[in-house]
Amino acid sequence: GSGGLGSGFAALGNDYTGIDIDYRVVDEGQRNGVNVHLLDVMNLRMSETFDVIFFTQVLEHIIEPRTFLAKVRKHLRPGGILHIDVPNQRTRAGWRSVALGGSGARWGAIEYPHHCMSYSEGSLSRALAQLPSLTSQVFGATCDYDVWGQATEPSLVDRAFYRASAALKSESLLVAVGRAGRT
Repeated sequence: GSGGLGSGFAALGNDYTGIDIDYRVVDEGQRNGVNVHLLDVMNLRMSETFDVIFFTQVLEHIIEPRTFLAKVRKHLRPGGILHIDVPNQRTRAGWRSVALGGSGARWGAIEYPHHCMSYSEGSLSRALAQLPSLTSQVFGATCDYDVWGQATEPSLVDRAFYRASAALKSESLLVAVGRAGRT
């Protein structure tokens, strides 16, 4: 993306590098002084490795998620941290779409055809379990959760929806956090 979190990471003394395949968001990030590059992760040199790989609202757009995740894993240093979040298909916002076979307007979940895949806690856990030497956990979070949520300021209606979703264990986001083993 545009590296919206990059300035904060850099201000804390971290060496931040962002990549995206959309020149518009890369241009925006660069205009804001963030170290963001126009690059597809599939074209990232194998010598490039990272202590933390973080991508939010990306995996659901990937046509071949196994190939993508395997490539990402190869760039994670031993002991490194992987963070992913995706829309939760089992969220209350997703129930209507499931009932209608994926059709109709969406609020806070999978939108076809922009999203290629949808994930439940089980399917995301199984996808990550295929990665060598990665221990991970997957859990639900609301979009306004301080640590795992999105960097947005939700409206009063949105906050009420998020609270109801959390009470029903039907949060809008699935968050996956993994740690690479020492090889």
